[in-house]
Amino acid sequence: MRLDLELLSIRFSQKKEEPPVPQDGLNAYLLENILTPALDSKDIYLKDIDFTAFDVDDIDELEDYYNQLYSRGQGLDQFIQTVAQTLPSASSVRSFC
Repeated sequence: MRLDLELLSIRFSQKKEEPPVPQDGLNAYLLENILTPALDSKDIYLKDIDFTAFDVDDIDELEDYYNQLYSRGQGLDQFIQTVAQTLPSASSVRSFC
């Protein structure tokens, strides 16, 4: 398998900086005060949670969002493994600086 690093670099530079999964409809409180700290391995205490800031349905939406994030992460891990397993090959044409 050949990997075109120039094309990969172009694609990365063209990518807009945006969340990997749309955050539309997510409860901002749960995202900022629950999920983000949890992903950073920070402790979350029940006494610090404002249970009036969200509904039960918001938790289901947060779970769906997390599952989508996890799926994207799995895809990225697979891509990283593919790149890591790609053997380097010499250029067929000499290039000079």
